Amino acid sequence: MAGKRELIQYLRHASRAYIFSAAIPPAQAAAAKVAFDVILDEPWRVEKLNANTEQFINGLKGRGFDTMNTQTAIVPVLCGSDERAFELTGIAQHKNIFVLPVVLRLCLPDWRA
Repeated sequence: MAGKRELIQYLRHASRAYIFSAAIPPAQAAAAKVAFDVILDEPWRVEKLNANTEQFINGLKGRGFDTMNTQTAIVPVLCGSDERAFELTGIAQHKNIFVLPVVLRLCLPDWRA
């Protein structure tokens, strides 16, 4: 952004893209309620998810991947470099495995300026 500091600050705090809202649309709330009903009514699904998660994590660890001691169904896999993360993402997606790379930036811009 280019402009006076006051204008930039105003735009950052007043622009719709920067305004946070915790409300979700009614359709998403209804879908979440139904999902919770399924979880409560069919506990075997949670048990199966936990078993699949354990098998997946153990398989990754057995092949030398670092999963950061996770115990959830969302499994981080540390790859070392951005390039390696993108390479592994491409391989997994080519095999129809849903993977999204997360790239950490060590030098974040100073938004206070």
